[in-house]
Amino acid sequence: MILVDAQMPGMDGVTLARTIRLDPDLAKTPLIMMGAAKKAEASTARGRDGSDCWLSKPIKPSHLQAMLCSLLALKLPILQLPGPAAKPTASSAAAVPSNGKSPDPMRILVVDDNLVNRKVAQKQLERLGYLVDVVDGGKPALAAMAGAPYPVVLLDCEMPEMDGYATTAEIRRRKNGERHTTIIAMTGHALEGARERCLESGMDEYVAKPVTLDTLAAVLDVALRQ
Repeated sequence: MILVDAQMPGMDGVTLARTIRLDPDLAKTPLIMMGAAKKAEASTARGRDGSDCWLSKPIKPSHLQAMLCSLLALKLPILQLPGPAAKPTASSAAAVPSNGKSPDPMRILVVDDNLVNRKVAQKQLERLGYLVDVVDGGKPALAAMAGAPYPVVLLDCEMPEMDGYATTAEIRRRKNGERHTTIIAMTGHALEGARERCLESGMDEYVAKPVTLDTLAAVLDVALRQ
């Protein structure tokens, strides 16, 4: 992984990144450009400045971790450890019906206004064996759910225009006695009372960001069993 400051004297970050891409030994190395937020939009298209993604300053540890996880998940294969055959995770084992036949993979909707967070959640869920659709806000989520019955929704609480609490309220209002949709809140606020607020708003479970694979698997297992 290479992290490059966009504003440097002599050779700036963009020139350095493009030079790195010309080196066959380094061309495929994931590269993050770090710089002012106002310049991020001009560099969002992949390859325009030689980077894989842009990290705006001041850099938050949670944003850096999420971006690193996303890029590493996209670039690196899943390692297979030697030894006995891997046991199914709790969530995958719980999804096997009593007749012993393998079910079709469950489809989950991820709702988050942050692109990196969506990619991280998508990769984690796919590693757990789920099919995944992603949208970037509450209103797109409602539109997606109107066209497809998602049994599980991972929902960011802090979103502009329509946050996770308002989206949950509308999902519950539209249910009208139909099959219950399991809603799992995702929030960066790991504060006392945060989980209680999510449950009181109609959500089924809660995970704090950054979400680890083991935590996500455990929460899905609990939520689906309930």
